[in-house]
Amino acid sequence: METGCGSLYVTTNDTESGAFELFAQIGKAGGCAASQTEAIGRLVSLALRSGVDPGAVARQLQGVRCPYPSWNKGHKVLSCADGIGQALARSIENGEATPATASNGNGYARRRAEALAGSCPECGNELEFEGGCAVCRSCGYSRC
Repeated sequence: METGCGSLYVTTNDTESGAFELFAQIGKAGGCAASQTEAIGRLVSLALRSGVDPGAVARQLQGVRCPYPSWNKGHKVLSCADGIGQALARSIENGEATPATASNGNGYARRRAEALAGSCPECGNELEFEGGCAVCRSCGYSRC
């Protein structure tokens, strides 16, 4: 979508357990807008991997304003953060981003390696995410 800082590209990914990660990038590399957009994407991914409701994340980002709002397909985009929130909300509406299922029993989400990465195809133990890769602590298997 178009923002006041340039073209914003947002990709959301799900697993069987729910929303998992979000990548956000402004068309031009470098600069403050690009670094802030990447940082927001990393934090959204961390929240989603920790089981935070994607709708709650989208609501927090929507409405954040910058000095350069723009229009995109009839919708006002107030900032790059607002655009990311809108993209995540649209992903939820399309059924592409659903809440993760992990919970600690107190209503707070927690990270569960099994919910995030599944089982190891070689030994059957739980896979954990480390450095962006799914790895097995038991046998050393890695999806990367």
